[in-house]
Amino acid sequence: MSKDYIITLERDRDRDPIDESTVGRDVSKCPHTVFLYDYDGNLVKIVDLGIPVMRIAADCQANVLYAIGADPDYVLVKYEL
Repeated sequence: MSKDYIITLERDRDRDPIDESTVGRDVSKCPHTVFLYDYDGNLVKIVDLGIPVMRIAADCQANVLYAIGADPDYVLVKYEL
């Protein structure tokens, strides 16, 4: 959770219709998108982070998202929401 959003790491099925059961441990097949919801549970927007993302965390005092992804090596990235 960030200051204004509940953030979830999800696959955008419209842009990335991959079958989860075929992914296994292939990091390149991880979702590229996070979904931002308001605190009433309404979807506000979908953000494509541009790299496969394995883990996310957020700053609860600001609208900052941190993610561990693969680009192609493992990276820690910071996104201002």
